[in-house]
Amino acid sequence: MAYQIPVGNGDRRDIIKDMLDDAQQQGHPFLMLGVFEHALAQLEMAMPGYFFAKADRNYSEYIYSRDKLSTLSGKKLQPKRNFINRFVSQHPDYQFVPLTSDLFDRCLELDHKWAAEKAEEETHDKFTYEAERQALVTMFDNWEATGARGGALIVDNEIIAFTLGAGINYDTFDVCIEKADTQYEGAFTIINRDFVRSLPEQYVYINREEDLGLPGLRRSKLSYHPEQLLHKYTVMTKHPLGE
Repeated sequence: MAYQIPVGNGDRRDIIKDMLDDAQQQGHPFLMLGVFEHALAQLEMAMPGYFFAKADRNYSEYIYSRDKLSTLSGKKLQPKRNFINRFVSQHPDYQFVPLTSDLFDRCLELDHKWAAEKAEEETHDKFTYEAERQALVTMFDNWEATGARGGALIVDNEIIAFTLGAGINYDTFDVCIEKADTQYEGAFTIINRDFVRSLPEQYVYINREEDLGLPGLRRSKLSYHPEQLLHKYTVMTKHPLGE
């Protein structure tokens, strides 16, 4: 069991003490996950010297420039442009379309196919996939309420890739899920580019979340040369409550 950093304008010390009391009542150590650096300062101000924080690289979030992802300009991103050029030459009639409710079932079918392929890999985590699948279904079920946006790639009337996410704040968009049929070389690259191009101009940063320590996912995310790695910390107490 773990807690998250409290938000809002109230007295953080009071709610943090409530969390500590709850952890003690539940009989488990206090653990707070996903704490950003600016929030560490807030914790220290609320309860000086009480907490210990440890960074976890596996959960650092990748922040990109919208302009860089939408143009893929520059020498470092030449390989990405090559992927796109090959894809377009092989599938000149491909379509990128906004993700709408009439496409949800077809996206879930692609997600199932993607998972079946990943199940053969040593790094596949069935629990993580099932949690992500449930999150995807929940997002589809509450599409309008969440303010989510998405897109799909269509080739020969088949959905070969889809992606979706939502705005975090005024200028940053979070890409939550991205899936593609790996038989189509360049599908991941082109849906990434085309989706970013479709977003409202207010979003100048793209958060593509963490790599979970998966080697392939880390290589992929680093290959787009992020502007920043937004580190997150696990927070624990330096000593048991009450000492």
